[in-house]
Amino acid sequence: MKPADDNPARDMTLETRLSRLLTASTTLAGVVTLTGLVMHLAGHHADRMTFASFVPTDLTEFGGLAGRLIALDPPAVMQFGVLLLVLTPVARVAATLVAFLARRDWLYVAITLIVLGTLAAGLAGIEI
Repeated sequence: MKPADDNPARDMTLETRLSRLLTASTTLAGVVTLTGLVMHLAGHHADRMTFASFVPTDLTEFGGLAGRLIALDPPAVMQFGVLLLVLTPVARVAATLVAFLARRDWLYVAITLIVLGTLAAGLAGIEI
């Protein structure tokens, strides 16, 4: 089945946009994580690093993360940066889905929905 719009220039534009999305989201994730690290080091520069106290258990769920993120807790800021990095491929798949919908390429829409559903299930902790 051939796509409704088989335009090489449009494909290049899509690839360029996806590349920019990935670059921007990866950069944002890095900046957020680095900001959290700088905040942590600024407040604990004289402390001896122990990883047992550095890994808060309430940051493994979004509710705990959100509350501590609003308070600008440095480990929460770093964890949010990691979450942004994990969501980068999901954003790419979602953007690809929009592009396939615009092209009315139903086969690839279906495949992309399966991939997006699998990613969402994995992030939600659902075993498939």
